[in-house]
Amino acid sequence: MIADDALLTDMEGESVGLSVLLGRYFGIRGAMRHLVPQLREGITHAAMVARLCDLYDVSPQEAAADIDRVLPELIAAGLVKRVAPA
Repeated sequence: MIADDALLTDMEGESVGLSVLLGRYFGIRGAMRHLVPQLREGITHAAMVARLCDLYDVSPQEAAADIDRVLPELIAAGLVKRVAPA
């Protein structure tokens, strides 16, 4: 889910995130930018994997590896927060 103090928008083919807490902005390009709308609503890891597999010709393992590489960076940047399952 998008962090409370973060802003995300689409600009010229990429998503741009602003961490108000850190006062920095970040570009989100490639496959991960297609997950930004779902991140706004909250999305499970499995649903992110399925979405990337639907959009690209990749295996679930490849999609999961990409997500597992990028998601910690988005969390560290203050753009995304983990939400405990309901």
